[in-house]
Amino acid sequence: MSKKSQINVDKKIYSKNPMRSFFTDMFVISVLAALQIALMIVSIWNLYKTTVYVQLALSFISLLVVVYIINKHDSTSFKLAWAVPILLFPAFGGIMYLYCQVRVSTFRFKKRIEKINQQIVSMTERQRVSTEQFRLAHPSGAPLSGYLEKSGFPFYANTRSVYFPSGEAMYEELLKQLRLAEEYIFLEFFIVHEGQMWDGILEILKEKAANGVDVRLMYDGMGSITTLPRKYHKTLQKLGINTVVFNPFVPVISTMQNNRDHRKIVAIDGRVAFTGGVNLSDEYINAVTRFGKWKDSAIMVTGDAAAAYSLMFLRSWNIFRREPDTDERYIRPSTAVEGDGYYAPYCDSPFDEELIARNVYLNLINRANKYIYIMTPYLILDEELESALMLAADSGIDVRIITPHHADKKYVHMMTRYSYPALIKRGIKIYEYEPGFLHSKNILVDDKCAVVGSVNFDYRSLYLHFECAQLLYDSPSITQIKEDFTSTFDISIPITQENCKKDKGLSRLITQLLKVFSPLF
Repeated sequence: MSKKSQINVDKKIYSKNPMRSFFTDMFVISVLAALQIALMIVSIWNLYKTTVYVQLALSFISLLVVVYIINKHDSTSFKLAWAVPILLFPAFGGIMYLYCQVRVSTFRFKKRIEKINQQIVSMTERQRVSTEQFRLAHPSGAPLSGYLEKSGFPFYANTRSVYFPSGEAMYEELLKQLRLAEEYIFLEFFIVHEGQMWDGILEILKEKAANGVDVRLMYDGMGSITTLPRKYHKTLQKLGINTVVFNPFVPVISTMQNNRDHRKIVAIDGRVAFTGGVNLSDEYINAVTRFGKWKDSAIMVTGDAAAAYSLMFLRSWNIFRREPDTDERYIRPSTAVEGDGYYAPYCDSPFDEELIARNVYLNLINRANKYIYIMTPYLILDEELESALMLAADSGIDVRIITPHHADKKYVHMMTRYSYPALIKRGIKIYEYEPGFLHSKNILVDDKCAVVGSVNFDYRSLYLHFECAQLLYDSPSITQIKEDFTSTFDISIPITQENCKKDKGLSRLITQLLKVFSPLF
């Protein structure tokens, strides 16, 4: 097929009906949300103009809100992102913050998650593997293992893994493992998109459900809002696939709508599990072309660590169930395997007030001795991560970061590139993956340890999303991950200070403004 004909095919797939695309739920909801904001601002402004006492009261509320924000245990960037607009618009800034942040539904959601997490942690206590063996092998890793174990994510030794440097490689193995399922299949994804990839998976799921296998799917209400029909979950229910839409997007202004389920999990029978950056959509396996060749990665674990992903899935699933599912079959010991390293699967939630994903990254960066390699589609760092990377480079550690050359979201790509000059100035090497879009979320340190998961190096992943990842030590997969980094460096463009100077004027000003408010969006 010629390149021109391939492009036409892609357009046909992603724009089946222009009118349908225009009148999507997302469009309607966005309009309603915008109208809600406008109505609130107009109402508060009219109230503000009534008397000087009302003006003083609203301004005083805004001042109290700013004081509260400053004293919160939050990132400085988050504090600035809210404090600046509130101080600029004291008439309605404080009220807007209270309306968006302090909602009964948000508190209920948070309490529900806390309760579920306690139940799941109590389940893991019965199957927890001692991490003493890991601590003896890696004394410098003891603090991290203690931190993760306290959070409910211990290391496992009786585990093996396979690393996939592309979505295509992962997809082939995924289909194979799904066909071997006997008891249950759990899938949790940010994006599910009808097409070749999903069709191949759906055929197996339907067959397994018909044969009595417990098949469950959870997809994010925002991530799949334009890729699936509005009531698609009901269609799947009729096929015997238990389906939940995570946090459906509604036209009510609340920061809870920013908290999306960005995890990628497949858990099968407690014996095998997958995670990484790959969603269930055709571009992830290069069945269609979007932004050039799509580069992604994933990892499969078998053995004791695999069962942890079943429990991660249940953490999310039970949020939407009156009675939590604590079936013993999800936590029983898996079939014994000969372990090839140490594995700590973990997940993160924006409601647990513990930045687990960010803290794991920080720990690995701060303990590096030789090199730090990072792949991420978005590079929008908070102060601590940026300082840690700069300090590592200043200490003579080889720090390299690969980002995409082709953007999937223009404004995010602008902000990613805005981070380059300060990092390059401190000796950090930046590369852009030239063949297309890089979606992998990996970090590799000193040939000893690595993380493969769903966590980007940006505010959304580190502060706002539900995420998951696989931390591994001493595994043969680390060699495969390093080979993937090496081959990706070879086809990427080294970025210099001269390249960065091309961004000037209006685009730079826009990027600086976006940087201030990026923690909110």
